[in-house]
Amino acid sequence: MNFFRKTAVIAAACLAVTMPVAWAAEGHVHVEPAHGGKMVESSAYHVEWLLQNGALTIYLSDAKGVAVAAKGHTGSVLVVAADGRKGPFTLTAGDANKMTAAGVPAFAPPASAILTLTDAKGAAHQFKLK
Repeated sequence: MNFFRKTAVIAAACLAVTMPVAWAAEGHVHVEPAHGGKMVESSAYHVEWLLQNGALTIYLSDAKGVAVAAKGHTGSVLVVAADGRKGPFTLTAGDANKMTAAGVPAFAPPASAILTLTDAKGAAHQFKLK
């Protein structure tokens, strides 16, 4: 193995070890779903989502896994499937960290949905649900 290849392998190994530590040090944690749904995340939010009986429900938490009040947040979801797009469906804030959109059709891979969330400060965040 030549010098440059050895250096690249060592650098990659160092990053693999230090990146999770650096991310955790910044306050980002892995969050398990608490309501039986699936998780998606950004640098600012964790979103647990469930689609049951035509209603998409999301639960918001911050990067540390602490519940974030849904009040003041707005959002929508657009289903993207082979037969076209459906929506957007508007999310409304419920109790605590819960938001819900009615009339959302079921989707399974390769179909997906795009969740757009605008937080109480006006910052937009997008998540791909699949």
